[in-house]
Amino acid sequence: MKKVYFFIYSPFRIKLYESIATKYKEKGNDIYFVVQDLYSYFLIKRSWNNVILFRMKLDSKYTHSEINISQSIDILSEHVSFDVANKLSLSFQKLLNQLKLNENCLVFAGNGYHIQDCILKYYQEVSGFKIIFSELSNIDGKTFFDHKGSNASSYLYSFAEKYNNTEVLSAEKINKLNVWKKEYTKNKTCNHNVRQAKNKNIRDKIIWRSFNLLDYILNIPSFSVLKYKSNFPNRKSTAIKDYGSYLGNKGYYFLPLQVTDDSQIKINSDYNNKDAIKYYLEQSKNNGFDLVIKIHPAEKDQQFIKYIEELVENKMVFISSENTFKLMTNANKVCVINSTAGLEAILLDKDVEFLGRSFYSYLKNDSLLYYYIFEYLINIDFFSGLYSDDVFLEQIGERFGDK
Repeated sequence: MKKVYFFIYSPFRIKLYESIATKYKEKGNDIYFVVQDLYSYFLIKRSWNNVILFRMKLDSKYTHSEINISQSIDILSEHVSFDVANKLSLSFQKLLNQLKLNENCLVFAGNGYHIQDCILKYYQEVSGFKIIFSELSNIDGKTFFDHKGSNASSYLYSFAEKYNNTEVLSAEKINKLNVWKKEYTKNKTCNHNVRQAKNKNIRDKIIWRSFNLLDYILNIPSFSVLKYKSNFPNRKSTAIKDYGSYLGNKGYYFLPLQVTDDSQIKINSDYNNKDAIKYYLEQSKNNGFDLVIKIHPAEKDQQFIKYIEELVENKMVFISSENTFKLMTNANKVCVINSTAGLEAILLDKDVEFLGRSFYSYLKNDSLLYYYIFEYLINIDFFSGLYSDDVFLEQIGERFGDK
């Protein structure tokens, strides 16, 4: 029997981790949830007994964290100031000291880039517990799990870098891959929604803000409280305008943008969104094509949106709100930094260029692509926690080395 801990920094992973926890409980393991907002606490507490509410508490002897958190996405994306991040780090370390995690513990964490993830990695080396990180795969029904992290910090990335297998896929596997690609691209062409960009209705917003207020009063480090204490300006989420369709006639390069503060841009790229626009604009002009841009539906940076609109007014680029898959299908080339749109372009057999570090860039190799789709990704949906077969827990266990 093991102790299985699920660290939840925001409600984002609740359904996913509750689903996994249920399967671990059926096998006789002890389940613990560690949360840092009241909304998640009460939501999980309805079904689970061992729910730990993390609060920021510091003794006078705690002054500065010795663990390097400067490269965490929370700091790099300016969601949390360094001072607040330091307090969070010290409080989280105090919590881990109280939990006494050891080699008999399994830990499910974030995507590997958050402050808490950095600390868990440090403590793992000392205490010997097993840890796994999770991330969106942007493929419905499948989730990315890795014991090193996500994207360019993952085990998969280092594996892909060194991969030199020239073995040709069997006819059966090629057919399986092609059938899957055809069905996937057909579905995405008809309905290309970005699920993480879903807006809350008025009722949900009122409930959410009420819990945020309670978090602030009780010094519970929810994402909103951390940002408020950091005194960063609040970027309000507004619906992206409908910019219509591309009206040019000489062919185009297509650049589907990532969110400005995307962790993959901040950590795994030497190019930001503006840099990418400049780079691909020059490249498209030199090759006699237009550059068509699509703004990410979750973009909140109004100054950046205005910057793009000014480029459009000056007739330097085009902007479109068409279905992303349709835009990729008709493009002469797909241009990305390191987003999942690059993978989608590969699935469409398009010419695609990556500016940032991403394992997606290696999936142009059909053998690696097959491995990623059918063997590496776990068949459980990130948002709903629904799974298509019962073997997913054993597959996750293999990522821990816990066969």
